[in-house]
Amino acid sequence: MSEIAQDTYMNVLDSLYRGKLLINQEDVFILDNHTQIGRIGAELVFQKFPNVKFDDLKKIVCLSLNYSKKDFDATTENQLYEIISKKVMGFQTLPNAEIEEVNNSLRALIQKYEEIKTGISEKLDEIDNLIRYDKDNPTNNGYLIKKQESLRSKNIANRKLTKDLKKIEAQYEEITEEMQNRYVYQETLKYAISRINSMLDKIILNLTDEELKHNVHEITIQICTESSTIRNSYNYYKDYLQSLEAWQDVTTSLYKPFFKIKNRKFHADVVSFFNDNYYNSDNRENELITICQDKVNQIIPSDEWIRKKQSNEDEYQEMINDTLQKYNVLEYCSFVISHTYCLQRRRSILQLILDYYKHGEYLVFINLAVLQIEGLFKDLFIDANIGDRLVGNFDLYESDDLRKKFDKNTNLSDMEEATIYFKFYFNNLLRNKVAHGNVYSNIKSLKTVASELLLDMQYVLYLTSEKSETSKAISYIKNTVSWLEFSFEKPQKKENIYLKLLNKLNGNVITEHKGNVGYGDVQQELYWIFNLYYDEAYAFSEVTSLRNKMIEYLTSCEFWNFVGSYIMTYDPTDIWAKVKIDNCFKSRVKAIMGYVSSNKMDSLQTLIRVNQELEKLHI
Repeated sequence: MSEIAQDTYMNVLDSLYRGKLLINQEDVFILDNHTQIGRIGAELVFQKFPNVKFDDLKKIVCLSLNYSKKDFDATTENQLYEIISKKVMGFQTLPNAEIEEVNNSLRALIQKYEEIKTGISEKLDEIDNLIRYDKDNPTNNGYLIKKQESLRSKNIANRKLTKDLKKIEAQYEEITEEMQNRYVYQETLKYAISRINSMLDKIILNLTDEELKHNVHEITIQICTESSTIRNSYNYYKDYLQSLEAWQDVTTSLYKPFFKIKNRKFHADVVSFFNDNYYNSDNRENELITICQDKVNQIIPSDEWIRKKQSNEDEYQEMINDTLQKYNVLEYCSFVISHTYCLQRRRSILQLILDYYKHGEYLVFINLAVLQIEGLFKDLFIDANIGDRLVGNFDLYESDDLRKKFDKNTNLSDMEEATIYFKFYFNNLLRNKVAHGNVYSNIKSLKTVASELLLDMQYVLYLTSEKSETSKAISYIKNTVSWLEFSFEKPQKKENIYLKLLNKLNGNVITEHKGNVGYGDVQQELYWIFNLYYDEAYAFSEVTSLRNKMIEYLTSCEFWNFVGSYIMTYDPTDIWAKVKIDNCFKSRVKAIMGYVSSNKMDSLQTLIRVNQELEKLHI
C-alpha cells in the first residue's frame, strides 16, 4: 500500500464496484467471457485515472483481495482481468446472458402500455357517445342524455289524469342509474390513464431512445452483479408490467374490478401457501407449483362472476354462498378483527355486523358494513403512515372522505385495484346509494348485496392486516429475534448475534416477506424497537418480551464494546469485511445513544467512545 495513495486505491475500487463504469460500453453486452469484460473495466480505469498503470491496478486489486506476494506474482494479465470481472466488479452472470430478457421486458411493457392506452381511449369515446352534454348544440348530446330528455319532454306533454307517473319515474331512474354508471366509469378511466402516465414517466415515457438504452444497460449490470437471492428484483420493468396488468382490467368492464377485489384474498392465499412451503418442498418445486396452479384454477374467474351476475340471479347467489363457505369468509373476518391491533377500536361493531349477516339481517348489515368499510380505510391509512407522522408529516384524515383518503395515499404499494374499485365504484355506486336509501327492497337482492359487501369487507380486512405498520412491526420483532438467535452453538452465539445486529444496523441484511425480497429500512426498524408508540401493539400481540430483548441487545455494554473493537480494526478499503460500515451508521449510533442517555443506562460511555471512533473513519 505504500506505493499506492489511499485516495487512489479507494477511487479505483469505487469506480469498478458493481460494474458502474461499463454501463455505456456497447461491447460489454455482447462479450461471452469474464476476461474480456475485465479488460474493458481495466481500460476504463486507465482512462479515468491517467496516473494509474497496469502494475498499479494489479496491486490495488490484489491488495483488496488480501493476496499474498506469491499469489500476486503468479497472477497473469488475463487472470487479473477475470478477477476484476468476477471478484471486484462482482459479475455473477454475464451481461450478454441477461440483456435479452431485460429488453424483452421493456418491449412487453411498452406494448402493454400502448394496448391499455388505446383501450382506455376507445372506452372513453364509447362513454362520451352516451353521456356527452352539449348545451349549445343539443343534437350533439349523447344517446342517454337524449333518451332522458325525450322522456322528460313526453312527461311534460302528457297531462292525462290517468298518466302512469310511477312507470315514468321508474324509467327515468333506470336511465339515470345507467348514466351514473357511465360517469363513474369515465372518471375511473381518466384516473387510470393519469396514474399510468405518472407511474411510467421517465420509465418508458418522455425518454429518448438513448436514455432507454442506457436504462436497459444499467438494469442489466445491476442484475449481473447482484446476489441470486434478489437478482430478479432489479428488473423493475417486470414490476411495472405487473402493475399495468392490474390497471388493464378497467378497460374491460366497469364490473371487472368489482370481482377482482372479491377474489384477491383467495389469490393471495395461494401465494402465501407457495412461500410457506417453498423451502420445505425438498426440491419438489414442480409438484408445489402444480398444487398451487390447481388452487388458482378453483378460484372462479371474474369473467364468470360477471356472466352469472348478468344472466341468472339465483345461480349467482348460489355461487356466492358456495364461495363464502368454501373459503370460510365469515370465520376469516372474525379472526382478523380479533387479532389485528389497529382494528381493536372497531372490534365490537365489526363483530356485531358479522352477527347481523349470520342471522339474515341483511338490510342492517348493508347499512353498517358500507360505513365501516370506509372507516376501515381510515384506520389502515392512519396505521400505515405512523412512520410519516413520526418524522413530522402529521395527518389523521379527520376531515377527508374516502376519495380524498385514497388521493393522499398513492405511495402505498399494490393499491391499484383497491383504488380503482373503492375510490370510484364502491364510493359512488354502493356507499352513496346506501346513504341515500336506494337499496333494493326484495330479500333476494338484499342478500346478494350483503354477500358482495361481505367479500369487500374480507378484502379490506386482509389489506389492513397486511399493510398496517403495527402488523409489520409485530412481525419484524418476532422474526428478527428468531433470526438473531437461530442455530448458533453456545461458544460463538453472542459474537454471531452481535455480527448480525451490526450488519442489520448498517443496512446489509437482505430480508424476505411473502415473496418480496430486499434490504430493510433501518431507521424505521429503530422506531419499531425503541418508540413507545408501538408499546400497546406489542402488548396486544404478546411480543413485549421479544421487543425488550431487542432493546437489551442494542443497549448492552457488551454489544457496543464488540462494535468498538470491530471499528478500531475496520479497514474501509477491505471489500471482504465481515460487516461493511455505512455512513448512515453514525446517525443510528447517535439515535441509540440518545435513547440510552434519556434512560440513564450504563452503556452510555461505551456508546460515546464508539461514536468517537466512528468519527475517525473515512466512510
